[in-house]
Amino acid sequence: MCSLGLLPMMAAMIGLIFGQATVWLYVLALGLAVAMGTARFNWALIGDLFGRRSYPALRGLMGIGYGTMTFLSPVYAGWVHDVTGSYALVLLTFSAVTLVAAGFFARLPAFAVPRSSTRSIPNTRIGVSP
Repeated sequence: MCSLGLLPMMAAMIGLIFGQATVWLYVLALGLAVAMGTARFNWALIGDLFGRRSYPALRGLMGIGYGTMTFLSPVYAGWVHDVTGSYALVLLTFSAVTLVAAGFFARLPAFAVPRSSTRSIPNTRIGVSP
């Protein structure tokens, strides 16, 4: 889900590079909405891969990384536009990073359902006997 959620945004960035129609701006907005809609699965994957004990530390470290990149991305985009007069290189860079991220998500191992979670949970409502 995480890798597939990134593909519409990447396709829209490529469309902005090579297409001249303003429709690509709307496609980018939709692609970004899909990508951000699947972002919640990223945090679930961290919990599944590393457990509850490591989750807060990993999320904090990741927050430093994506917070820094959120700050530096517009600086990079402005610098590239000042040097080249175009955002094409920026969009190409961001789409390449998105493709790499989608590839990493696609290579994550599949999880088996733990045996304990397949058992039925007894009814614990008040007044109901098992």
